[in-house]
Amino acid sequence: MSASEIINALKGLSGVKFFEVYKKSTFKCHRNKKNGDVQTVTVDVFDGGAEAGENRYHCVATSDDGAEATGNPASTIEVVFATLHWNKLDP
Repeated sequence: MSASEIINALKGLSGVKFFEVYKKSTFKCHRNKKNGDVQTVTVDVFDGGAEAGENRYHCVATSDDGAEATGNPASTIEVVFATLHWNKLDP
């Protein structure tokens, strides 16, 4: 079963009334902060499927030292990554 089929099945559950469902993919990344320290960042990408339109994707990046970067949802992952407030990872 595809992610879109699972999303639609969850939205169709009677009595539960889910109106938003996202598939979550998690990525571990490593970077050098502005001060040169190595930082581990967990990037969670949420995909609401094609039916979510302009709100299909959103992303939250959380560092191992507690910093968090978010942004606005968009219809493509490229736009989400381009507009994420990555600078928030360097407090």
